Amino acid sequence: ELIAAEPRLAATAVQTVGVKGHDGFVLAVVTD
Repeated sequence: ELIAAEPRLAATAVQTVGVKGHDGFVLAVVTD
């Protein structure tokens, strides 16, 4: 929600599944 509220950010979330269960990360780029 915080990233979505920032107009200068372009972001994507990647969900991963492994031995320890579900995990993931967010990749965000600041645009001008």
